[in-house]
Amino acid sequence: MKNIAIFEKVSYEEFEKSIKENDRLASFLNDNYFTIDQLYDNIRLPERSSKRSAGYDFFFPLWDISIASFTSLDIPTGIKVNVLEEDWYLALFTKSGLSHEYHTRLRDTISVIDADYYNNINNEGHIRVELVNDSVSVLKLKNGMKYIQGIFMEYGLIVGDNVLTERTGGYGSTGNFSNKLS
Repeated sequence: MKNIAIFEKVSYEEFEKSIKENDRLASFLNDNYFTIDQLYDNIRLPERSSKRSAGYDFFFPLWDISIASFTSLDIPTGIKVNVLEEDWYLALFTKSGLSHEYHTRLRDTISVIDADYYNNINNEGHIRVELVNDSVSVLKLKNGMKYIQGIFMEYGLIVGDNVLTERTGGYGSTGNFSNKLS
């Protein structure tokens, strides 16, 4: 097997900012026994569960929290990834057990973490996911539980592709988004 990437914790400042700018998470700071310092110290880097596992399991970095039926939660993972090999990326998926039992999914179904998302000019590379609970049951996430998984994948280019643009931002920085249909 080829070693193609390194997982790292984001800076404390980035993790704290991600929690405080999310109204729902910020409100939990006053109501829970975890502090941001404790959460940050307990962030675990993703790991595989067995020698033939394709996916690296991400561990829920926040305090115990519930996601009500047919709602979602934006989750700062506390993780960034340095993809060392050219033409590779990290794809994120929900854990199959959660998907089966709670009909969970990522808001964008599959999250693509490009190699240039890591430590570019305006972005540290913090991986954030929005987990959706599409079931009639309340989903209870506990600190340290496995909730998503990442799989490294290689990609190809078409003949004549000569894009030279470099990413200079984070989430959504390479696309044009509009709420209006043309």
